[in-house]
Amino acid sequence: MKLNQLVLTVLLIGLFACKDSKDKIVIHGEIIGEIPEKVEYTNPIHGICNWNFTKSAQADSLGNFQIETTSKEPIFIKIRTSYTEQGTLIAEPGKTYYIRFNLNDKENIFSVADKSSIIQETYNKFPNPEHIQLGAREFLRDTIATKIKETINQRRTAEIAEFEKLYSDKLISRDVFDFVKTDRNCYYDAVLATIAWIKDLMTIQRGERVFTKEFENLWKETFKQPLFSNPEIVKSQWFNFYAESYIYFQEYVNGNFTKEKLEALRESDQTKNYRVNNAKEYLPAAFCEDYLANYLYQESIQKKYEKELIGLFNDLN
Repeated sequence: MKLNQLVLTVLLIGLFACKDSKDKIVIHGEIIGEIPEKVEYTNPIHGICNWNFTKSAQADSLGNFQIETTSKEPIFIKIRTSYTEQGTLIAEPGKTYYIRFNLNDKENIFSVADKSSIIQETYNKFPNPEHIQLGAREFLRDTIATKIKETINQRRTAEIAEFEKLYSDKLISRDVFDFVKTDRNCYYDAVLATIAWIKDLMTIQRGERVFTKEFENLWKETFKQPLFSNPEIVKSQWFNFYAESYIYFQEYVNGNFTKEKLEALRESDQTKNYRVNNAKEYLPAAFCEDYLANYLYQESIQKKYEKELIGLFNDLN
């Protein structure tokens, strides 16, 4: 009896060990140049890539460090040695990656030195602004909504096509292709919606008649078929921007995005409660929790970083 129990225990240990190995992601890193105090990376809770939830690794005296995490599906892991020196890794369960930060080469700070390098290089050349408004900024002076949409959709199609070729060449799995395709759709839909929202906000706050019927239609077309039918969008690093832009759109549709109502909201000092309630009202329940976790965490650290925030409208003057 005891022997049977021992055999069963050994088998279970082996089973769990195999499971852990199958899901484990290992990243070996090297830093060339001045070694930072720590290397930060996004902690993929439920596979979500968000700088609000991070862990850190310590490099040794030679600049070497290691990161370990687990996932059952492809995920994004963003890694940085500082706010300006960072890269994004497409990581799959059960795989090991070798990355390098060459802090002496400002043109090529982040690189991957394993067989996934072509995949990583392809993704890392795509737009990766710190904030979605920075991605939208180049279009804010443009007045033809159809031209903006055409330009953005051309970029979207070209980027997805690059990964479609990697898939056809058998360099990536179908899971990775679908994962990246969802991410690029999330990013570019968020950019389109943000352009329309800012145009409307500029009309409300400045009296500039830049929010034309064309831009209203652009906004409506962007959310004609929301991406919420795909549960994987939460794993895109652009999910929170997309969800937020959807909330703003619903506020507009319901007649709540007006100068009078915005001023009344500011005077009420209930902005946070209002945004939380809007998220609960407009976002599908399956996505609301992830969005609110991010929003409330951001609010908790806002005071710490408010001096560093970019004044988007000031840049347009």
